[in-house]
Amino acid sequence: MADIKDIYEKFMSFVFLASHLYKKRRAEKEGEKEAEKEVNDHVRDSSPIAKDPNPESISTPNFESSPDPLPLSLQYRIKVTLREFFYGGFKTVSISTMKLDLQTQIETFIIPLDISKKRVEFPERGDEYILEEHSSTMSTKRGSVIFDIEVEEDAEIHLHPLFSCYDLMVEVNISLYDYLFGKSFSIYIFDEKVKVRYKGGSPKTIVLENRGLPCPDGKRGACFVCLDLQIPTDVSHFQISQDPEVKMFKLLGKKYLSI
Repeated sequence: MADIKDIYEKFMSFVFLASHLYKKRRAEKEGEKEAEKEVNDHVRDSSPIAKDPNPESISTPNFESSPDPLPLSLQYRIKVTLREFFYGGFKTVSISTMKLDLQTQIETFIIPLDISKKRVEFPERGDEYILEEHSSTMSTKRGSVIFDIEVEEDAEIHLHPLFSCYDLMVEVNISLYDYLFGKSFSIYIFDEKVKVRYKGGSPKTIVLENRGLPCPDGKRGACFVCLDLQIPTDVSHFQISQDPEVKMFKLLGKKYLSI
């Protein structure tokens, strides 16, 4: 029995060493290919509005992972657009993980989208490795899979994190005439049409409550409509026009804007 036990311990030590060397070589090889591996090309069936997945089919992600991941964890950087955050739901990502017999398997992760969570960790969903618990006891474990989320800004809608990470900002150009007399207009927050009423008098920022990104409590952040006053460079036509509305504009312009 002693000989069999000795052979078993030597065999397990060899497997542990081989697993450690393989992990080290694999990490070095991946580091040479790319410093940060993106998995957007592996996204499957991703939708801005995703249905609630079956909680029995996935493990619960951990939002409170440590800033420095374990050496045996797999870490990926993925991009998520503001539109995807706006509609909420989930983003589906598939990656390959390694088993002890050097075989790969495809793991699918359903990542909850929350703009306040920039790192999501799935414990015990990564590569397999051997953990030496005692001098004569070893067990097979799996590392974590960590996704670092990078927010991809929209061309017309931006984040406005001054008050909350769920707030958005939209810039709207406004003329001198609209600045003085006010204006009603509509903006699009992605596919949502919102009417805005500006009464005039001074450039300002209009706050639209409950029009931003969805919050965990079911509410939404705010959307700040920033009015950008466009001052004309050529005002010669104001001098020759006899239109009463233009005359009134000219008088108000002299009083408030020194035109």
